[in-house]
Amino acid sequence: MKSLAVIALIVVSGALGDIFLARGMKQVGSIDTLALKELLQIARRVLFSGFILLGIGCMAVAFFSLVTVLAWEKVSVVEPATSLSYVINTLGAKFYLKEEVDLARWIGTVLVTLGIACLCL
Repeated sequence: MKSLAVIALIVVSGALGDIFLARGMKQVGSIDTLALKELLQIARRVLFSGFILLGIGCMAVAFFSLVTVLAWEKVSVVEPATSLSYVINTLGAKFYLKEEVDLARWIGTVLVTLGIACLCL
């Protein structure tokens, strides 16, 4: 039971980390230069972005939770279960980040989910 709870924490915190990092980078803007001065300015914006810091925090929770649960469970059980984060990422992209998610991406998400269900049987 504790493994299931930690796996759920990994899925949710990992997906939220991805979503918050994406939102933060959209605010920072594209990185399309190799000029040192401009790269330092971009780095400063990244370091002071609340969404990026929140995303990094969520990813840290996911990482340390993964390390913990791997001490209890087989990797062949944990990794397929954590793949459910694809579903949360797609939903977050559509409804939180307001990204256009086309039919092919929805079908891919459903196929991944069905594949995970097959692995868990």
